[in-house]
Amino acid sequence: MISLDEFLEALRLPLHDRRLDSEQSEVIAYPPDQPLIVVAGPGTGKTTAIVARALKMVFVDRFDPASIMLTTFTKRAAAELRSRVLGWGYIVRDEFSRLIRDEQDLEYLSSLDINRFITGTLDSLAEEILGKYRRPDIPPPVVLDQFVADGILLTSGLFDNGLFRNEDLTAFAEGHGYTRSRQTNSVNVRGLTRLSRIYCDRFRHDVIDVSAFTACGPGQAAVARVANQYLSGLQIRGPNVMDFAELEHYFLERLQQGELSQFTSQLKAIFVDEFQDTNVLQESIYYNIARCINGCITVVGDDDQSLYRFRGGTVELFRDASPRMQTALGITSEPDIRYLTTTYRAPNLPVVFTQDFAECDADYQPSRVTGKPRVQSDESVGDGLPVLGIFRDNIHDLARSVARLIGDLFNGSGIDISWNGENVHIGAGADAQPGDCAFLAHSVREYTREFMGQPSSPRFPLLLRQALLELDTPISSFNPRGQLLSTVPEIAQLCGLMLECIDPHSIITGSISNLPPEARRIFREWRSAATDIIHRNPEPNHPTTLEDFVRSWQIQRSQVTGIQWPSELPLIDLCYHLLTWIPSLQDDPERQIHLEVVARAITETSMLSSNSYRSRIVFSDIQHKQRSVTQAIWNIFSAIALGDIEINEDILETFPRAAVNFLTIHQAKGLEFPIVIVDVGAHFKTNHRLQRVFRFPDTINETYLVEDNTIPFGGLSTASFAEWRDRAFDDLTRLYYVAYSRAQSLLVLAGLTSVLPTGRVPHVAMGWTRTGTSTWRTSCPFLRI
Repeated sequence: MISLDEFLEALRLPLHDRRLDSEQSEVIAYPPDQPLIVVAGPGTGKTTAIVARALKMVFVDRFDPASIMLTTFTKRAAAELRSRVLGWGYIVRDEFSRLIRDEQDLEYLSSLDINRFITGTLDSLAEEILGKYRRPDIPPPVVLDQFVADGILLTSGLFDNGLFRNEDLTAFAEGHGYTRSRQTNSVNVRGLTRLSRIYCDRFRHDVIDVSAFTACGPGQAAVARVANQYLSGLQIRGPNVMDFAELEHYFLERLQQGELSQFTSQLKAIFVDEFQDTNVLQESIYYNIARCINGCITVVGDDDQSLYRFRGGTVELFRDASPRMQTALGITSEPDIRYLTTTYRAPNLPVVFTQDFAECDADYQPSRVTGKPRVQSDESVGDGLPVLGIFRDNIHDLARSVARLIGDLFNGSGIDISWNGENVHIGAGADAQPGDCAFLAHSVREYTREFMGQPSSPRFPLLLRQALLELDTPISSFNPRGQLLSTVPEIAQLCGLMLECIDPHSIITGSISNLPPEARRIFREWRSAATDIIHRNPEPNHPTTLEDFVRSWQIQRSQVTGIQWPSELPLIDLCYHLLTWIPSLQDDPERQIHLEVVARAITETSMLSSNSYRSRIVFSDIQHKQRSVTQAIWNIFSAIALGDIEINEDILETFPRAAVNFLTIHQAKGLEFPIVIVDVGAHFKTNHRLQRVFRFPDTINETYLVEDNTIPFGGLSTASFAEWRDRAFDDLTRLYYVAYSRAQSLLVLAGLTSVLPTGRVPHVAMGWTRTGTSTWRTSCPFLRI
C-alpha cells in the first residue's frame, strides 16, 4: 500500500520539488469519506490542494478515478483542473511504478486509468450525464445558446397573447427602473425581454414557489405568465430542448427521482470549486449527489471573491455552507472548515494592501465567513514593490500618464521611485512583454452609448489605447469588449456585404414594417461600409474582384461558366467567402473573437422556430427568397446590430503576449498578471447620482430588487440576508478585492484626483465605508507617482 507520506513525496515531482504547506497538506490528508469546506484566499493554491486531494484518494485510498467528479464554473477553469489532474496523475503513477516493488501495488498502478476522472463545468457534466444515463425513449438534452433562448422568450413568452402590451407587466418593469416610451407609453420589448429573462432564470435558480410569488400582485402574475409561456415555447421546439437553467433543473429532477442511480452508484467523491458563486439550484444538485455517496463532498471557494450575484450567484450559501450542508446531508454535526491562507501569487506589500482593503469597512465583516483569518504572503518572497497610484485632474492626462508608465516598463529601463527613504527601481524584466500587463476596469467599453440624441464620446479605455499607440515605440492593446460589435469596422463591412448580397438596394429590408429603428440605422451604416470597401477594390482582385462576387449574388449568376446558381445557399458559406477580402477578421486576435460572434449568430439561430429556413437563403422563387432573407434579417442581423449576442468568454483562453490586456474585473477573476493597473475612477469627476451605483450606492438597483422580490419564496428564505444597501456595498468591496488581488508583482491604481481619499467623490474602491468616511484619508496605503 502507498502511504500518505510516500504520496506527498512523489507529488514533489509535478510540483517541481516544491513542498506543500501545512494547510494544503491538511486538506489533502483530511479523511476522504467526510464532507469538507475549504476557504481559500487568492493565490493560496486551492487548485493544487483540490487536485492533490483527488489524486491522494486514488493512490492512497484506492478510489477508482471514474468514481471522482471534479467540477467548477467556467470551461477555462475546468480545462485547467483536468490538465492538472491528468498531468500530475501520470507523473505520480510513473514515479511509483519506478520505485515500488510490491507486486500488488504494481498491478494496481498498471490498471490505473487516470483519464477516467470526471471533470467539467456543472452544465457540461449535466448534459453529458443526462445523455448517457437515460431511457431509450427519452432523447438527450438539446441546450440552446443564450441568445437563441432569448429569441424564444421574445416570441413565445412576450409576443404570444400580446403580453408585451400587458399594462401590469409594463408597470412591473417600470418599478425596476425601466422607462416607458413616449410614443407607445410602454417599456420597449428589449427591456421587457431582459427583465423577463432575469425572473425566468431566478425562478429556477432559486427554486421559487412561483404560485406564492404570483399571489403577490398583478405584476408578479404577469412576469410569471411570461415565464410559463416561455417554458412552453421551449417544449414545442422539440423533446428536451432547454436553456441552461432548465438543464440544471431537469438534472436535479432526475437525481431526486432516482433516475440517475446508475451514475451516482459509481461515484465515491465530488469536488466543487468556486462554490461561492453557487445558486440554490446548483447547491441542491451537489448536495443530492453528496447524499447518494454518503456525504463525501469537498467544496472550495472564497466569499471575498464572489462576483456573480447579478447572475444568481448567492455568496450567502458559501458563508453559511457548514450549517446548510449539515441540514442537507442530515449529519449530526457541522462539517469542518479548513483555511488556505498563504498566498504564493504576490509578495508582502500588495498582499497586505489587499487584505487591509477587505478589512477597512467594519460593516463588511458580517458578510464574510465567521472567523476567517487574513491571507499572508509566503515569507520567503519578501516585501516586493509598493502599490502605486496614478491620479490626474482629467482623463486625457491620466491616459498619457498610465501609457507613459507602461512604456517605461516595457520599452525603457523602468522607473525609479523613493519608498521609505530608499530608491526603488521598478522594471518589467528582460523577457517581459506587454501581455504581462493587465488593465482592469468595471467596464472596458471605449465609447459611451448614444443617449437622447447625444452622440457617443470616448471613454478612458479608448484614450489609453490611443496613448499607448502614440508612444515613441507604440504598444498595442487587446480589448475585444471595447466596442459594440455593430460598430467594429470589419464587422460592419462583413455584415454590410452580406446584406448587399442577399438584399440588393435594401428592398426586402424596407418592406419589413416593424423592424426596430435602431436596427435600420445600423443596417444603413453597414451598407455604407460595404460600398466603401467595394470601391476600394481590395486584394485579391484576380480572377474575381469583390464587386464581381457581390454582383454574382445579386443577380444569382455563377461566376463559373456552365454552372447553374443553386436553389439555396447557407448564409454561413457566404460569410466565410467574404473573409477573403477582409483578412483582419482571420489574422487579428480581437477580430477573430468578433467574427466568432457573427458565425455563432448564423449557425445557432437554426434552433428558432421562426427560422424555418435554417439560416439558408432560398432562390427557388421570389416568395421563398423574400421569406428566407426576412428571417435572416430578423433573427441574425438584427440580433448582431442590437447587441443581443455576447462575446464567448470561453474562447479567450490565451491572451496575446505582444499587447496590453484590457479586461473587466469579472473577466479577470481566476487570472493573474505580473503587472495590474486598476481603474478606480477614471470617469468619476463629480459625485453624480447616476454613477453612485458603481461606487457608493444610494438607490436600490435591479439586482437587489429582484433578490428581495424572490428570496421569501424559495430556497433562500431560511438564509440570513442583509439589507439591499449593505449587500450592494459588500459586492463592490468584493469586486475591487478581486481586482487588487490579481497582481503578481506590481499593482497600480489609476483614476481622477476627485476620487482620492481626500477628494469629494466617495468610492468603495478608495477605502470609503458606507458611513461616509474614508479610512485611507489620514493614512494613504499607496504611493502616488
